[in-house]
Amino acid sequence: MDTVANLERPVKMKFVDDLGVLNDYTVVAGMQLPGTTFDARDYSGFWATTSDAMENTVTEAAIKIKSEANLEFGSSQMTISTKEVSGSWIGIEGSWKMAGGFYFAGTYDGTSAIDIYQQGYSSGTPSTGASDISKDMTFGKPFSARPTGFDVTYSYSHVKNSNSTYPQKSLIYVMLVSRDNKVVASGVVTDNSSIGMHKVHVDLAYGSDSGLLSSNYPVASGLSVGTGNENVATIHVMFASSAYAFVVAGGTLGNDNKYRGGENSKLVVDDFKLVY
Repeated sequence: MDTVANLERPVKMKFVDDLGVLNDYTVVAGMQLPGTTFDARDYSGFWATTSDAMENTVTEAAIKIKSEANLEFGSSQMTISTKEVSGSWIGIEGSWKMAGGFYFAGTYDGTSAIDIYQQGYSSGTPSTGASDISKDMTFGKPFSARPTGFDVTYSYSHVKNSNSTYPQKSLIYVMLVSRDNKVVASGVVTDNSSIGMHKVHVDLAYGSDSGLLSSNYPVASGLSVGTGNENVATIHVMFASSAYAFVVAGGTLGNDNKYRGGENSKLVVDDFKLVY
């Protein structure tokens, strides 16, 4: 080529084919996200998880908050699961909460199980109230392409919970976001019953949030729906075993109807690819 083109958006260009015929073509540049064959956990800094905090038990004086890791990689697949977080005082079990498994494009500032059990905990007796761990999540990574959709190969094992307001369901979504926090495009997959390993194609809807901003799912705050014509600045991607269990809720024995996730529900992701 004897010209340079900005390919952040599709560009119409003229090319001559092997027979010497001049035609118009649309040139599209695309990029894929790191680590999306799931051979192993990606340490490039693109992906974040709450699992590291989940497995870091905290004991402070007579208080013990514990859980277990809920992210694993094996056989070129990623598995995230929903697990309990328990609190005990002087060896006496006191309360239980339920946390989803999350693997997402962004960062997570929590470091231990107490950040899951009670976001923002500083000292004293932890609260048995709901903990919104999305407050420690920063969503999105730099990105400028304009994919038309995505393909994801996954399975989901459903374990029902008893909270009718926040029923157990899985969650996979992609949002393209502009520099001024407009949702340029979006697409979402969610299941409320078990499904075997299969491949799904999702078209990204430009100029739409696909209902994500009003869903009570873990999404960035301060977003609004754009026209779809804005330049893309970041990509938000979420894989979650329980769509609502970023708000870690429960309480003392007998209050498991407050759980926003079904214990041991699993989302297994085999492959993910952006489509252009």
